[in-house]
Amino acid sequence: MGEGFFLAGLAANACVRDDPDKVNVSSEDSNFGKTSLQNGRSGKPYRFGSLAADQTIEFDTNKVFNGDFEDSADGVIPSGWAGLSGTPTTSTDQADGGTKSLKLDAASEGLYQDNDVPTSSTWRISAALWGDGTNLVNAYLIDLISGKYLLSNGTWSLTKTAWASRTTASWATSAMTFTLEDQPEGQSGPAQIRSLFERPGTIAGAAYVDTVALWPKVTAAALIYDTIPTAFPIAVESATDAAFTASLTDHGDLPAQRYRRYLPFDGPATPHRYWRFNITGTPFVAPWVSVPILGERKALVDKPLNGIIRAQRMPKSGTEDMPSSMADAPQYRFEMRWTGGRSGLRQIAEDMVGGSFHGDEPIFAVPDSAQPEMVYGRGRGLEEIAMRRIATDLYEYSLSFEDEAFPVLTK
Repeated sequence: MGEGFFLAGLAANACVRDDPDKVNVSSEDSNFGKTSLQNGRSGKPYRFGSLAADQTIEFDTNKVFNGDFEDSADGVIPSGWAGLSGTPTTSTDQADGGTKSLKLDAASEGLYQDNDVPTSSTWRISAALWGDGTNLVNAYLIDLISGKYLLSNGTWSLTKTAWASRTTASWATSAMTFTLEDQPEGQSGPAQIRSLFERPGTIAGAAYVDTVALWPKVTAAALIYDTIPTAFPIAVESATDAAFTASLTDHGDLPAQRYRRYLPFDGPATPHRYWRFNITGTPFVAPWVSVPILGERKALVDKPLNGIIRAQRMPKSGTEDMPSSMADAPQYRFEMRWTGGRSGLRQIAEDMVGGSFHGDEPIFAVPDSAQPEMVYGRGRGLEEIAMRRIATDLYEYSLSFEDEAFPVLTK
């Protein structure tokens, strides 16, 4: 029996963005463009714009908006960021990449950006810092649920501590991999972290920050509702550069199924920022894709007694069970038997449905990774979770899903 796992909520899918620069495609249909790859919804698909061979869908999984500080006029607060104190501005005086950077030239001046992320997830953060030659410029990362600061050794502390600092008046890039703390019991929904850059109370001149990035560990990939022929391999690849030349890694091919396919893997030890679906072959019609998924999977069970009992009427790829419209979208239930304490199992349930904002955002769940069945849909709400005790530390648990409708492509 394989592993059961899930990703819950838009924050868990690294493909979901509101920034079109974060996705590149080898060809694009003007009526079904690449922005559809970022919305997490199956009803509006993307279609390749040509019949060219070996097409690709590429993602920059950096979570930070305007981390290069190019999207702002010189002398104003950078777009997507908020001033904590003072008047931090964009400047062309120095730049680690591009033509601009963040300039901090007053005492106790700071700037921050908040991002929603899954709890207990693993991330890599990177930033280029330029000190004033005498005093520090500090980089902080704060878990806004616990109020703790990330330390340079990867642990968390309530004491305000920088994960990286720079005094020397030249560029140096600091980077580290870290894991968020576990979600507090009873807390549902995504975590929120704050990237903060700040000067100390004493300064000797201007300091600068540039090329800030935050990207997740990826251990699962999926394509939901695709019409790519099964004879055409779809490789899941990653790299540390946008050209896909540095540390290029092939994590394997998505299974040869149509409409829904997924692939779990270990992922790089140091998380890669750039990912792509690399399709080999020349299609006879332009294929389309509704939802691409990249993210760090979470185990459904730690101590399965009988594993996971299959969800009733789970749709199988390419069968008549696939709905053709929203009105036909069926409802399903995961039915599982777990060992363990009730509170721990309830927390997993809250993580699944609460992590998807109580049913408004999608849940991607695989009951058994050794089988092709999976669900991509909306949780029905925490009130729809049913759990009953069978014996000591043995519970039967079920969770309702409403499956996403199969999109109808028209032009």
